[in-house]
Amino acid sequence: HSEGWDFIRIGRFLERADNTSRILDVKYHLLLPSGEQVGGNIDTIQWMSVLKSCSALEAYRKIYVGQVAPWKVAEFLIAHPEFPRSIRFSVDSLDAALHRISGSPETKYANEAERLSGRLRYDLDFATIADIFDYGLHEYLILTQKRLAEISRALFEIYCATNETISPPSIAEKRTA
Repeated sequence: HSEGWDFIRIGRFLERADNTSRILDVKYHLLLPSGEQVGGNIDTIQWMSVLKSCSALEAYRKIYVGQVAPWKVAEFLIAHPEFPRSIRFSVDSLDAALHRISGSPETKYANEAERLSGRLRYDLDFATIADIFDYGLHEYLILTQKRLAEISRALFEIYCATNETISPPSIAEKRTA
């Protein structure tokens, strides 16, 4: 594929990772049930809705048998290496596209966007769901969103921003033209 295709993939996977993190955070943080409702029917239906909104219910059920559990949903949507809408899969895919564009090996980085994506990729590869919940799921998702925004800003600086300031021609230039 061409470089343009890789830029499209980078945008797709940045947006997908960000959206998945926000959908998961809304359920966990804003719809957090009281103690007696955790694991109840309404809670289970809400977690199933999170999976459905990420087109993940069927894939989740193939991997996790039994009742939908919050920590399993979070693990699946954050860390599953093969589910195309998981944050980990998205970050792995955008990192690979960045390296195809620069031509640098995946074990090194050629620019700030690759460094940032590699760092996030490393963290996603090695964090367990227990680590994430110990840190705080909401806090972890907010941190992930900030890191994705940093990657986006770095991409803009590397590939879009220019140092030249374009100004309109002066009145004197217009008269001589």
